Amino acid sequence: MSTTKNNPAEDSIRAGQEVMCETIQKFEAAGATDENIAKELCGIGFADITDFVEIDEQGIVRMKPIDEWPEGKGRLIRKIKEKRVIRTEKGTKDKPDGETVLDATFEFEMHDKLDALGKIISVKGIQKPAKLDVTHNTDKALFESSWDAFNDLQGKK
Repeated sequence: MSTTKNNPAEDSIRAGQEVMCETIQKFEAAGATDENIAKELCGIGFADITDFVEIDEQGIVRMKPIDEWPEGKGRLIRKIKEKRVIRTEKGTKDKPDGETVLDATFEFEMHDKLDALGKIISVKGIQKPAKLDVTHNTDKALFESSWDAFNDLQGKK
């Protein structure tokens, strides 16, 4: 990192930019590229729950076998939960030994579609831009030198 003895603010800004560039590079090396992030958000935003569950004629919801799911789409699921309780009811005149009953609950939850679509809309700039109220005076020379330092780090001029 280069330093400028005359402008400690510029040195601080440059150091912050270098750390940010290194962090971004590490995320991208791990697969967090713009394209991969966009694919994940679109996968969530346009997911269809019928790819994963089905409802039979009696209204019973069942999860489809995993090998029937679209390839690579399992990551769109937030939670699968099943609870089964087998109990025996007391005997009656008609059934003196009682009756075995299975109580089952099934929960299937996908990631939040509206949240993903909101992020996509925001990135694409579809939403009305928010009004930005800047009340802080900024030294134009400091801004320009910071911008130049940032472009130098990015290899732009």
